[in-house]
Amino acid sequence: MKKSTLLAVSGLIIIFIIITSFGDKTKIYDKQVRYDTPEEAITNFIGYANSYEVVKNRNGYYNITPKEFLESISRRYRLYLNDYNSNKYINEQIPIFLSYEISEVNIENLGNLRVNYEESFKNIPNYPKTKEVRTYKLSASVIYNNEVDKVFVNSDGTVNKEGIYKSYNEIYKEKMSNEEVVTLIDFYLIVIDEGDGYVVDYYTIEHK
Repeated sequence: MKKSTLLAVSGLIIIFIIITSFGDKTKIYDKQVRYDTPEEAITNFIGYANSYEVVKNRNGYYNITPKEFLESISRRYRLYLNDYNSNKYINEQIPIFLSYEISEVNIENLGNLRVNYEESFKNIPNYPKTKEVRTYKLSASVIYNNEVDKVFVNSDGTVNKEGIYKSYNEIYKEKMSNEEVVTLIDFYLIVIDEGDGYVVDYYTIEHK
């Protein structure tokens, strides 16, 4: 084989390796469900961010991130998490929501949120931004440092305390009943439509 042919073949192999490696690194969850309203994306986001799905294989049972959560987040959020990253937070820890009131707000009136949201794009050069950006505020009662089985998540994204108790042992149940664990927060979410329905792209938390 001629030297020029060898170089050409070698070049193609190198290009293939680069493309394959890049493809592996950027593999993300492929959305299957379309949310036609921001509220649908929000309820799935807050409901399944701290829940798990029990899956069985040959070696027993293990917990994975529910698909409902992956369906509720934007492409760049999924890119950050990869398929089933155990860390589902891009900012502060997302709590479990016991109750909340939701309202749409103007991001222009929330200076810090607007600035931080714009800053969040600097780590992904040339990432395409959507024109429609909607901002929501959840005034909520929440609990931190818990995970629950997804079967206890309500349709509005909240979880009853009974569901939290059932996900933990007797020692933790006693601790929960003896301590004041409920926290009041304002939870801000930025929701966008990337062409396949509404998804959550960013969030931040203000503690009261």
